[in-house]
Amino acid sequence: MQNIDFHKEQFLNYTSTFILENRQDKEISSSNAGSTIQANLTSETQNSSANIARCLQLKINHTFNVVNNADTILASLDNFDDHEKRSVKLASLYHDIGRFEQLIQYGTFSDAKSINHAHLGVKILKDKHFLAQENKSIQFQTLCAILLHNQRNLPKKLDKQYLIQCQIIRDADKLDILRIFGEQLNENFPEKENIFFSIQDEPTKWTDSIIQTIRKRQTVKYT
Repeated sequence: MQNIDFHKEQFLNYTSTFILENRQDKEISSSNAGSTIQANLTSETQNSSANIARCLQLKINHTFNVVNNADTILASLDNFDDHEKRSVKLASLYHDIGRFEQLIQYGTFSDAKSINHAHLGVKILKDKHFLAQENKSIQFQTLCAILLHNQRNLPKKLDKQYLIQCQIIRDADKLDILRIFGEQLNENFPEKENIFFSIQDEPTKWTDSIIQTIRKRQTVKYT
């Protein structure tokens, strides 16, 4: 019941097309370079394509880390049935599927500068029938968790059946985002401004209001 290998293959087939198409665009640009100006443009295109490919690969790696995090959290819970576990696993796999189209269309991972990637992801899953083999209950629970995974606060009247699933996805996601911050914050990484919200590694510049918010178990604003 918990095997989602079919979905993992489906996810990789979909996301790999963005990297492949990006490489093909770079090759076409390279073949058209016939002058100094064109060569300079081609060099810029190649750099841009390499950056895009690196960002896309970051999201693929992130996805499978979130899947592993969700598995670890699920293993600690005794009161989840197979349907609930399956929807969590599927939501962890597909939670960022909107990121790929977002980056290609808008050139950024910033929702504020482009489109809500969770809403886009739900649309893609529906349009491409990625969950068609699952029963309606699993589909709804999966889409609910994806739709809410990037919200600052969950709806207060959210049914308890969906609340814990959403919390698992959000925690699994943020745990890996902390890993990315730790590994990439001081690296020369493309999209750094939008991935890290322009923050710098300045450990002495913490704010007491943030610490107090965390101690109250409240969600801190990005700003």
